[in-house]
Amino acid sequence: MRAATHGAGRSGPEHVGVVGERLDLDGVARGVAHEEGPLLARLALEAQVRLDDEGHATGSEPLGRDVERVDVEQQAEVGHRHVVAVDGVGVTGAGGRVDDVGHQLVAVEVPVDPAVGPAAGRAAEDAAVERLGGGEVVDRDGEVEPGQLWHAAESPMTDDHLPLPDRVRAGAAALAGRAELVRIDEGALDRLAAALDPTPPEPFPEERWEGDAEDRAMGVVAWNAVNFGSGWFPHVVKLPGHSGARTMAARWQERCRTAGVPTAGWLAGITVDAVAEVLRQPLEGEGRGLLDAFTAAWRELGAHLLENHGGSAPAMIDAAGGSGAALAAELGALPCWDDRHRVGALEVPLYKRAQIVVWDLAGALDGHELGRFHDLSTLTAFADNLVPHVLKLAGVLVVDPVLDARIERGELLASGERGEVELRALGVHAVELLVERLRSAGHDDVTAATVDHRLWQQGQDPAVKARPRHRCRCTYY
Repeated sequence: MRAATHGAGRSGPEHVGVVGERLDLDGVARGVAHEEGPLLARLALEAQVRLDDEGHATGSEPLGRDVERVDVEQQAEVGHRHVVAVDGVGVTGAGGRVDDVGHQLVAVEVPVDPAVGPAAGRAAEDAAVERLGGGEVVDRDGEVEPGQLWHAAESPMTDDHLPLPDRVRAGAAALAGRAELVRIDEGALDRLAAALDPTPPEPFPEERWEGDAEDRAMGVVAWNAVNFGSGWFPHVVKLPGHSGARTMAARWQERCRTAGVPTAGWLAGITVDAVAEVLRQPLEGEGRGLLDAFTAAWRELGAHLLENHGGSAPAMIDAAGGSGAALAAELGALPCWDDRHRVGALEVPLYKRAQIVVWDLAGALDGHELGRFHDLSTLTAFADNLVPHVLKLAGVLVVDPVLDARIERGELLASGERGEVELRALGVHAVELLVERLRSAGHDDVTAATVDHRLWQQGQDPAVKARPRHRCRCTYY
């Protein structure tokens, strides 16, 4: 979910059946069809609804059916890997796999708002965080390669002295130079740059925030703690005319309007039943895994705010000293936000949520000191699955036929597998290249985040969503 547009007006469409000034992705893709033949012929927009359709919630397969199981008990030393578990569901960082590994974790106590009180069955829902110290190398099919552990210190992209957005930018560019399953078509990129409106788009209704600055800050930070779920969204109950992401954002906005923004104690002590109530989702069915992950993510944020910032999101923002990169780095160190991946010799940091919370805060707090970040323009694109999909349909991202076939049939990709990371990272790099072209054409103020927002809104077009895009169950997007 993208933020309110900075410097734009506040009137937006109530329904996105048609996105304003619709980009002709079909025409852009046709411009390179003669060079790519059958592969790009499949990338032109089609109106039929496929497995990717999010029009209704379906399915009741148990969590873990389509996700590779990781037996952490067999890893004697697994550096830079984090696990957060709720109700027996593990949400793992640095790869973001989700599976039933909760019994292997050690629970930690977190302060609880007295207003929440004890809940029945609470012991089964206690948040657990355990740092395990490494990560696995994943092959191109998403299989863990036995015995190949990696450590952050070995990666040429690991440089904590660089601001977080620069680390993302460098990692994406490095992977683009050695990608195997996704590549960027320069001709299509030129055509897209010529057709793209570089001005900030109007925000959607759920991208606007109400209340005083402190309340808006807390609401935005709490929302971005759960600003993920693409792998589950086909199975959640949606508002009419809304995607899964927009439905969750609208439900959270409604909660903040009617019951007030949450306290850190409320977040730290939340139960999965309360999450289901806030978001109006059933506890049964395949969407349950997303509710468990949201529960873990909100508890993690609440505990962090209580332990480090007196329970105050504005205090955390103040502590960043006006640096969006510093705020992103603090949040990016939390297990559910730690969006780094290993591809060959590279560590590829993507940090979608850690960056987009800065962008959201700047939009929601436009004009207030809490929303002023001196390095806002340095943010990269927010690595998800929709912007790469828009770029693929435009012919900019050319995808290996085997990977493309997996996406077309609705197969879940494993977080951290080569194809999944390349799609996200090359999407980030393609946006950087678009920004270069737009600035060369005289649009000096254009930023990667603005281009990302424009492409993301174009992705709300039903014709775009009619084609399957890659899906992955993780806490990153």
